[in-house]
Amino acid sequence: MKAPMLKRRLNPFLLASTVLILSLLAGLSVLYQGQLKQTVSQNKNLTQKLQDQNDRIQSLQAENTNITEKLSNKKDSLSTLQRLYNGLKKDRDSLKSEVSKLQGKKNALETNLTDARQQIQSINQTLDDVCSLAWDNMTSLGRDQCEAQGHAG
Repeated sequence: MKAPMLKRRLNPFLLASTVLILSLLAGLSVLYQGQLKQTVSQNKNLTQKLQDQNDRIQSLQAENTNITEKLSNKKDSLSTLQRLYNGLKKDRDSLKSEVSKLQGKKNALETNLTDARQQIQSINQTLDDVCSLAWDNMTSLGRDQCEAQGHAG
């Protein structure tokens, strides 16, 4: 019969090397497990930072969209104001031209009025002269007419 396996003699070198290798593996396992925990922790931290940065990017993109819309609205408002300004400027220029024309007409009318007043004054002077020179030779109707016009002899 064969000898049972447990009764066989073990090779001491093989046993020592097996124990050494198992001890090394256990030590490495402990070391790598610590490094693995640290790496997992760093990975979680980096993932959280990445998520925070993505959230910030989304927030900034939304803010950029709002600012872009506001800028577009401001440009539209500016364009509207520019059109209004140009329209008012044309109206002002048109009114200036109209005022200038009316000023010219006013000056012409004032000149005509001055001429008419001078003519009226000349006519009144002539009537004064006629009424005073011919007073004695006038009929009562002529005298009444002279007095009605304010010319008495």
